[in-house]
Amino acid sequence: MQNSETGTVRVLWRLVPYAKKALPRIFLGVFAAIAAHLFALAIPQLLQGLVNSLVEGGLDALLPAVGFILLLGLLEAFFVLLRRWLVLTPGTHVEASMRNALYEKLQDLPVAFHDRWPSGQLLSRAVSDLSLIRRWLSFGFVLFTANLITIIVGLVILFTFNFWLGLIFFVATIPIWVAGFLFEGKYNVVARL
Repeated sequence: MQNSETGTVRVLWRLVPYAKKALPRIFLGVFAAIAAHLFALAIPQLLQGLVNSLVEGGLDALLPAVGFILLLGLLEAFFVLLRRWLVLTPGTHVEASMRNALYEKLQDLPVAFHDRWPSGQLLSRAVSDLSLIRRWLSFGFVLFTANLITIIVGLVILFTFNFWLGLIFFVATIPIWVAGFLFEGKYNVVARL
């Protein structure tokens, strides 16, 4: 009996020949997404320093701090745009090359196969799956990786800032993780009907 992780990894490895040319841009998109998230995490830290300096009565730091926060916001927006630009086209090219390989395979099959099998349904399902792969490569993989790193860095910041605040946040997220995994299990069963 094969476990699902081994099967999933094997299936993902089948994408490599189609995605090989796209991988550099996709990984650059991951780094752009991580940069955007890290800039977003830096903004509250600067706001804390700004508020603390205002409480202490120092208005001298106001203008440079506001400018720096604006700069971080612009950098975050730039890296979000860069991520979208980097990953959108390669995902489409991967989908197109897989679709061409599928059409080539279907055209090489004997006519008897098409007589026995409802080809329209087959093509509809295959093209839908290819679109799902494109969306996963362009957005799912990129954002999953960036969000995972952002959560880890965010937790480190929270624990560094205040251990109890970090612990409360971490404990409060456990039910969300459990609910997500339970939903995924139910969804996988229903999606394959």
